[in-house]
Amino acid sequence: MRFAGAAAAAGALACASCAGVRAAREPLPAWCAHLGRVDAGARWSWVGRGTGTSREDAERRALDDALARLASEVGLVVSASTRSTQSESRGVAESSVVVDVRTATGALRLEGVQTDARHVAAAADGALDAWVRVTLPKPAWEALRLRAEGRTVLVASCAEDSGAPAPCPASVTDALTAGATRAGLRLTPAVWSGPLEAAPAELARDARAALALRVRLAAAFAGESNGEFYARATGTAELLDTTSGKVVGSAQAGPAKGGAYSRADALRRALDQVARDLSQRLPAGGDGP
Repeated sequence: MRFAGAAAAAGALACASCAGVRAAREPLPAWCAHLGRVDAGARWSWVGRGTGTSREDAERRALDDALARLASEVGLVVSASTRSTQSESRGVAESSVVVDVRTATGALRLEGVQTDARHVAAAADGALDAWVRVTLPKPAWEALRLRAEGRTVLVASCAEDSGAPAPCPASVTDALTAGATRAGLRLTPAVWSGPLEAAPAELARDARAALALRVRLAAAFAGESNGEFYARATGTAELLDTTSGKVVGSAQAGPAKGGAYSRADALRRALDQVARDLSQRLPAGGDGP
């Protein structure tokens, strides 16, 4: 892969472990010994290696290799990378890299990647070998894994006659599940059974979902005529990014009418109808968060 932005980053930073090209016979820094992911405390790090005809070329190839190793662990492919900022910390040159990756459903942008170490050494035939280490905070890595999995958890609540929200009946969740599937959302195996107002971070952690489809339905008694009871229901849906808590899509439906020869059945039928209506309007999965 060739990344123009990564090449600029490679040329802009000094080697973290050497001032110039080292002779091939000199020992490598310890961090160069293991290619791939390494636990670095609060961050994960990945080391890549590349060979080129110049320092810039070799470092670019090593950076490309490190980014490819990072993305491949979660089944992603890097499509581009660009340097955003550079700085120096404790005498070590660092650079932030924004990485675009392709997923099965589209593309997403990964920020927070840092390059914090580089080493270049002479190779055979006048070429140069380079090693580059990139790091990513562990919470950002976990968020990337969730996005790569691309799952959505359904959180549905139903309220009747201004009562407290409660879990919805199966007929409602079945309609919503079918609608979410049509909209391109990949649902978790089970509907959320925890607190109905759980925070997005809790949904990400406990349901292992990148998105949450939060649906709220409410039905109210509307009247009685000739022994038949009537109810009306409304519904809203929000698609939340569980990492940021941002709403990335929404829909609403109703009022829908339900009628039956008991008040309870009328309320249930109104909820069933508004769920069917809302299921036709749910926000699409698309590219994900």
